[in-house]
Amino acid sequence: VLLDVFPFLLLLGGFTNWIRILKYGDLRLRFERFPFLLGESFAAKLVVPRLPPEVSAVGFTIRCIQERSSRPDPRRAGHGGGGGPRIFCDQVYADSCEIGNLQRDAWNSAEVRVSFLLPTGDLCTRLRDEHPRYWELEVKAAAPGARLKAVFLAPVYQRPGGA
Repeated sequence: VLLDVFPFLLLLGGFTNWIRILKYGDLRLRFERFPFLLGESFAAKLVVPRLPPEVSAVGFTIRCIQERSSRPDPRRAGHGGGGGPRIFCDQVYADSCEIGNLQRDAWNSAEVRVSFLLPTGDLCTRLRDEHPRYWELEVKAAAPGARLKAVFLAPVYQRPGGA
């Protein structure tokens, strides 16, 4: 049954993404600068080619994700558990905001500015480590039909010469 359902779920996911692109257009995120440093502000502009009038606010969540792996359980090796390590993603920091009073042009195109104060500490991006750490910005908005949702990687690093 799983082999019959899996292709259907893939098609459904692809169809949903296609509908989302038709409704909102190709979403883009423009960073105010590159890179962003811990302890300073993160500022960007979301460009939405078609933002329907029924969308009254856009929610943003910036988060730091730390990956970790678990050792394989030898007892489960022959019982469908697989023999390799499992990867887990832990959210180690997050901050959210919602931007309302959206300004649209005559074609319902919108640019939504967002800003966060980044924390201090050892939370910089480390993509080459054994347990990678990275930052992402999630964008969501409720609307009838396909809702607005996108995730962008964010370049957040430690200040050069910092701890």
